[in-house]
Amino acid sequence: MSTSSSSIEQAESCSSWSQLPFDILEMVTKKFNSIEDLYSLGGVCSSWRSVALSIRKHKNKTLPWLMLTANYNHTHRDFFSVAENKIYRSNYPKAFYDCQCWGSPFGWLVTFAYDRQTFHLLNPFSPLSPRLPLPTLRTFPSPPDRSKTLLSLFITKAVVVVLHSHNLEESNHHDQFLVFAIYGLSKNLAYSRPGDKIWTGVTFKETTPSSSGGQLDIIHLNGQFYSVDSNGSIWLLCDVAANAPNPPTAIPFASPPPMNELLKTICGKSGKTISLLEMDAELHLAVRFQHRNTRKTLLIEIFKCDASTREWQKLTTLGDYALFLGTCTSISIKASDYSASICTPGCIYYCYDDYKNHAEIVPPDIGIIDVARREIEFLNVDDKRTYHFSAPAWVLPTLL
Repeated sequence: MSTSSSSIEQAESCSSWSQLPFDILEMVTKKFNSIEDLYSLGGVCSSWRSVALSIRKHKNKTLPWLMLTANYNHTHRDFFSVAENKIYRSNYPKAFYDCQCWGSPFGWLVTFAYDRQTFHLLNPFSPLSPRLPLPTLRTFPSPPDRSKTLLSLFITKAVVVVLHSHNLEESNHHDQFLVFAIYGLSKNLAYSRPGDKIWTGVTFKETTPSSSGGQLDIIHLNGQFYSVDSNGSIWLLCDVAANAPNPPTAIPFASPPPMNELLKTICGKSGKTISLLEMDAELHLAVRFQHRNTRKTLLIEIFKCDASTREWQKLTTLGDYALFLGTCTSISIKASDYSASICTPGCIYYCYDDYKNHAEIVPPDIGIIDVARREIEFLNVDDKRTYHFSAPAWVLPTLL
C-alpha cells in the first residue's frame, strides 16, 4: 500500500512541474546564461516552452548552427555550435531516420524520407512543434523514374521561405511557410505550402532551365521571389501567390555579374557554386570557386545588385555583416546584433560538401574567409564525417 501511495505521490509531483506559475518559472529561467539551455527547457512541456520563448527575447542571439552530415540509418542529427565550438545532438527518430535534410534561417528543416517518398517541415530544436506535411515526391510536375533516377539526386536543394514575418518568434502561423525545391536533372523549380496536395512548377520565359544550366538558389526579398541559374543570371518569379490569376512564371531580371575569369578556368564548370543573399534589404550574390582536384574553396566573391540599374558591384568588404554559406543553406546576419566574442564582422563562414560525388570520399570543406584580407582559415569540425546521404546545412535555431 505504501509503495502504491509513493508512486502516486511521485506521479503527482512530476505532473505538478508543468503547473508551476509562469512568474516563478520566469524568475528561475532568467538565471540561464546559455541559449542552448533554453532549447532544453522548451522541450519539457508547452508551459515551459512559453517561458523559454519569453526569456529568449532577452538573451543574446545565437549564431547559426551547422547540421552535420548523416547516414541513412541515423535516428538523430548532430549540430555544431559555432559560438560554443561544441556539438549538440537532436534525437528525433521518426523525423530523421532515412531522411535527407535541408536547413533554413528560421530553425525549420525540410526532410525527405526515401522509403515513403514524403516531405515534411520540422523544427529539431522544438520537439513540441508539429511536423508539417508537404506534397509527396510523386506530385512533382515531372516525378522521377525510380528505374533511371537515384532519388538522392532528384532534389538538389530545398529552400524555406517565410511569407508574412521574418521573425518566427512573433508568429506561430504555419501557413506562412513556403518551400521551394530545385529538382530533376535539369534543375527545374517547384514550390508548395504545408497541406498542399501537389508541387507547383514554375515556367521560365524566353529560355528553359536546361539551357540556362538550371536553377541553383531562391530568395524572398522585399515581397518578391528571385532565383539564380548556374550562369549567374537572376530571374524574377511571378504569380507565386496562393490565389494568383496566372500560372507561376519566371522572367529575366539581371545578367550575370563579372566573375573572375582566371578562377573560372582553374576551377572548371563544376567548380563554381552560386548563392543568393540579402544584406540591408538588397539583393546579393555569392560565387564560390572550388579547386577542381582538391575540392577546397579558393575564393568567394560577393556582388551587390543595383535594384534600379540591375547592374552588379563587386564588394571588397561586408561591413557589419557576417555570412554563412553552404551547399544547402545560406544565411546573412549583422555581427553587431551578437556578442563581439562570438561573431566577427566581414567574415564568411562556409561549409560545402561534395556529397553527390560518390566516386571518392571527401570530408566537407569547412572554413572562414576574411573578405577584406582575402584570407582563409580551414576548420576541422569532426572531419571523419564522410557520409554522402545528407549534406551538412546551416540552420538558425528557433523555438517556434
